[in-house]
Amino acid sequence: MNDLITVPLPLNISAQEFCFYAPYQKYRFPIQKIKNFKNVLITFSGFCLNRNGLIKECHHDYPDQYESYLIKASNYYHDI
Repeated sequence: MNDLITVPLPLNISAQEFCFYAPYQKYRFPIQKIKNFKNVLITFSGFCLNRNGLIKECHHDYPDQYESYLIKASNYYHDI
């Protein structure tokens, strides 16, 4: 089950800007669970990596941004 999150519009929004905010005004958010992981690297931005790669529970489920999440997390891992 998911919770429906409603984000208020900015107070100073104009009619021309409404189209930029409207798609993001409501979204579904999965009910959070506590999971235990061992041997995980947690980056400054909250991404979590284990030996299998980026852990899906640590980031938003935006398929078009997954590659950038992975690159950012990999750069942290490389720096360490």
